[in-house]
Amino acid sequence: MSSAVYVLLFALLTAGGCSGLVTQSFSVSPNNVSVHEGGEALLQCQVSNLGGQVQWVKDGLALGYDASIAGIPRYSMIGDRSSGVFNLRIINASLDDDAEFECQVSPEGLHKAIRAAARLTVIAPPTGLEIVGHPTNSKIEVNENQALTLECVAYKAKPPPTIVWYRGDTKLPDKDPKVTVTEVPDGGHVKRFDVKSRITVNPTKSDDYSEYKCEARHEALAREYPLNTKVQLSVLYPPGEPHIDGYTEGETIRRGQHVELTCRSRGGNPPAQLVWYRNDVQVNMMYHSKGRYSENIYKFVAKDSDNGARFRCEASNVRSVKPLKAEVQLTVYFAPAQVTTSGPTEGKVGDTLQITCTTANSNPPAEIKWVVNGKKRPNTTNNRTESPEGGWVTSSNLNITIPAGGQKSLTVLCHGSNQHLSENLVSTHSINILYPPGEPFITGYVSDSSVAAGTTQKMACISSGGHPLATLSWYKNDKKIPCITKEMDKSVTAEITFVVNQTDNEARYRCEATNSATEVPLIETRIMHVYYKPEHVVIRQDPPKLKPGQKANLTCDSSASNPPATLSWWRAGIPVSAEPGAITFSNGPGLYGGKTSSSTLSLNVEADVDGLTYICQAHNAELGESVNQALTLNIVYKPVFDGEPSSGMRQVTVIEGEQGHISFSARGNPPELTFMWSLDNKPYKPSARALVEGASLNLSTVRREDAGVYSLHATNSEGSSSSKVQLVVKYSPKIAPGLSVVMVEESENATLTCKADAEPLSQEHFSWKRGGANVKERASVSFANGSSVLKIHAATKKDMGQYECIVNNGIGAVAKANVTLLIKHKPEFVVTPDIAKSAAKDGKEARLVCRAKGAPQINFQWSKNKKQINANTSERYITAVNKLDELTYESTLVIKSVKYNDFGPYECTARNIMGFENHNIKLEVTSKPDPPVSMSVVNITHNSITIAWVPGFNGGLPQSYIIQYRRIGTETKNQVNVIPLNSTSQEITGLMLGTEYEILMWAKNELGESQPVRNAVRSTTLNTAPPTLAPPPSSAPGHGAPSPSSPSSPPPALVAGVALCAVLLVLPLVVGLCYCVSRRRRKNNRLLTGESFLSCSQGRVRAPSTSAACRRCSGSRAPCRASSSQPSPPRRPCSCLSTSWWCSACSGTARARSSANRQVE
Repeated sequence: MSSAVYVLLFALLTAGGCSGLVTQSFSVSPNNVSVHEGGEALLQCQVSNLGGQVQWVKDGLALGYDASIAGIPRYSMIGDRSSGVFNLRIINASLDDDAEFECQVSPEGLHKAIRAAARLTVIAPPTGLEIVGHPTNSKIEVNENQALTLECVAYKAKPPPTIVWYRGDTKLPDKDPKVTVTEVPDGGHVKRFDVKSRITVNPTKSDDYSEYKCEARHEALAREYPLNTKVQLSVLYPPGEPHIDGYTEGETIRRGQHVELTCRSRGGNPPAQLVWYRNDVQVNMMYHSKGRYSENIYKFVAKDSDNGARFRCEASNVRSVKPLKAEVQLTVYFAPAQVTTSGPTEGKVGDTLQITCTTANSNPPAEIKWVVNGKKRPNTTNNRTESPEGGWVTSSNLNITIPAGGQKSLTVLCHGSNQHLSENLVSTHSINILYPPGEPFITGYVSDSSVAAGTTQKMACISSGGHPLATLSWYKNDKKIPCITKEMDKSVTAEITFVVNQTDNEARYRCEATNSATEVPLIETRIMHVYYKPEHVVIRQDPPKLKPGQKANLTCDSSASNPPATLSWWRAGIPVSAEPGAITFSNGPGLYGGKTSSSTLSLNVEADVDGLTYICQAHNAELGESVNQALTLNIVYKPVFDGEPSSGMRQVTVIEGEQGHISFSARGNPPELTFMWSLDNKPYKPSARALVEGASLNLSTVRREDAGVYSLHATNSEGSSSSKVQLVVKYSPKIAPGLSVVMVEESENATLTCKADAEPLSQEHFSWKRGGANVKERASVSFANGSSVLKIHAATKKDMGQYECIVNNGIGAVAKANVTLLIKHKPEFVVTPDIAKSAAKDGKEARLVCRAKGAPQINFQWSKNKKQINANTSERYITAVNKLDELTYESTLVIKSVKYNDFGPYECTARNIMGFENHNIKLEVTSKPDPPVSMSVVNITHNSITIAWVPGFNGGLPQSYIIQYRRIGTETKNQVNVIPLNSTSQEITGLMLGTEYEILMWAKNELGESQPVRNAVRSTTLNTAPPTLAPPPSSAPGHGAPSPSSPSSPPPALVAGVALCAVLLVLPLVVGLCYCVSRRRRKNNRLLTGESFLSCSQGRVRAPSTSAACRRCSGSRAPCRASSSQPSPPRRPCSCLSTSWWCSACSGTARARSSANRQVE
């Protein structure tokens, strides 16, 4: 068909509108949807006859054709193409989703593009609601009639909410609040809104406690759960008038009655504060309130002063302009508390006396009535005055003339009564009528007689008659003295008793009699005469300070005596006889009518009179008594030291470390001495160890540097003296560092020097030993300057070794030092099984050890196939040289990453200045180990056998050991795996008493086991077990040691005898057994010699030994070296066979048995 036909056909179809074709259309179009913020929305879109592609567009932004919207995971298209459903689902809706959404279908063929739009509205409730400035349920204080504005704000809602106000449960009219809506930017195109609602309240007291509530209503909020907040008003207003209960004015109260006044006030916020005042003075402010009601109760007991008192209650609070008041005035009745009378209490006949009676305050006023000797006195006047304490005071005066007739007293009564209260009080007043007494007289002492001092004297004064009876007083020289008064019916006696002393001589004793009726005292007098000795004697010295060669006067002065005292001088109990004129006497007037005495003694002062005592005696001839005074002569002189040796210097010897004490005995006059110490003529300074106390020096711990000459200088005001003592400090020896190694040519003389510091120190304190024995052969010893010199003449290689210098001066520990003597000689190789060859795996590391002895220092060179190995210049070879002791050196060649051509013999050359030697060591491939060598028994007990061995070559791998043993006569074999792996000894325990065993052993490594040792060892355990040590006695209660008398405790002598017998019986057996075992061991086992030795490289074995054997061992011990890869050189065995449990190890430590890990020292 031609193209023209097609064009025509298309035009016809187009013109006809294709009326027969069904095109795509919306069967369900999107509708507007509202959703809560955070909720889920579904926008529907369903297409019929779908031809094109469907997508959603948000505010012009195409969201794409996929079911999952890229970049917006909350959006998704749900449905499928077959059903034509393309609904848009939005979850967790936010305000950003508030937009216009359009469902668009693209054109396809004859299907035209179609689209339909809908609006999604997102609503959001308020984010918060508050009454500005007031938290919810808070209380707002406001004054009555003071305007209060409340503003409620709902925040960030969409659309704006409605705010409603309530007073209590009553909704306020909508016209009252003032509402403001404010748009709040939220960062997007959709806006939120704040809504403010404001109300103004003018509260009255009826609004007190009322609640105001603000409620936000919004379509996003459920009506049953509105958003609200509220406050409560506390309206402040004045309280009500106070009123008083408990007393009515005009009511009468009695003194002592309990009164309770109650003040009450209602209303007021805050509640009224109630305060009580009494006569304008605050008395009580404790009140109680409940709600808007206050109460203050004032309780008291009525007193006199409460009469007429005004009690006021004041009510106030913060809203009061001035306090509100209520007031009452009290009326209190009370009788006078007391009635008192005053006036003269005595008088003479014819005197007129005035008596006054006064009552205490009373309400109403009291009345006074008088009664004299039982008769009422009428016509008396009462005077009343108002009391400041309440009520009135009543007083009355009564005049009385004392009548004649011999009466002794008058009784006056005053009655005070309160007629209203029917109470009456009485006061009594007594008046004595006075008469003068009779003349006094004295008994007990006769005038002009004499009394000896010290006697007891009694005198009495007597007076008769008078009313009242006379008052008697004694006076000594016009000074009143105490006395004892005794009254009888018509007389009175006053007695004095005293011990007579010197003050009574010529003293005037006077007795006076008086009473109220006498104007001038009645008097009687006595003058006494007394004999008395001097009260004291004083000796005066002239001059005050005595020195030898002076002349001194001693004057004795005696105090007053009656008659005068006779003076005499005494020395050492003998009267002093002096030349004429050397003693003088005199008398003079003294106190109390006596005489003083004085005597002077003249002396020539000599040194030998220092410390002599002179006595002056004053003697009264009438009394036959004396008074003595002593004076010790004090001669001043400079210090003197006692106990000084006649020649030489005093010595003090102390051992270092002990306490030391140096003291001097010094005296002088004056005795106050000052001391100064010096050491070797230098001032001595005390330290923490040295305490100086005057003439004593105490050293808590003496040191050698404390030795020297100590001087003590003693000084007083008269001069100085000194004394010396030498302190010798003995201390233990200490050897000074010196040459530890001495090397000489063979046949040369060798000189070994040992210098020590000790006190004392001499040649006899030094000794030289080698191997535990004194050095004698071809040796001489000399001593000089603290050094001991050992000279060995024509030294040979036999003389090589360690020499011990021992210093022992008997003080402290013995000092020891070792000096090694080396004889120069060329190297000699030390070959042991463990280093005789080496082995390694292909590609692993190999170690070859070459060990030699020689002096001086040895150098090593390694070669293979005559080609020198330049070690440490190649990464494959490393060499290291170690000095094992002063004579032994060791070189180790390390070959890394061993190759096939590395296996074979290597030559080690040892060289020093004396020559060289060569030795071949073969490097092999790792293999089974060689068997151990030199297995031997080193210790035997009753139930164990300890063996030791020398390790064989380990095949280049770590090796361990297996021990097999059996009891002779049986075929049962037991095995022991030696632990730790590097042990060279093992104790086999649990064996039978006195039984022979056969022991084998072999080595093993990871490649297999070695052959057993060449010869099995046989050994027999001991026949007897060691004695068991008795446990110490218990100290627990009830388990103390038995007393000597206890029948269960044998006598100590018996115990000692039995023990001694046991020792004497067992000792020969032990010695014989040791000898037999030793011979058997030499016969059946190969002893360890220079070629058969114990290696210390894998540890140390300490075997018990007898004392003699151990002495030999201790002399040949070589130091052990803890190195698993480098075995030690050959050395003498350091083990001793022991046949008894009490043998000691070479170290000197007692052991009962060897352990599996014993070590050789």
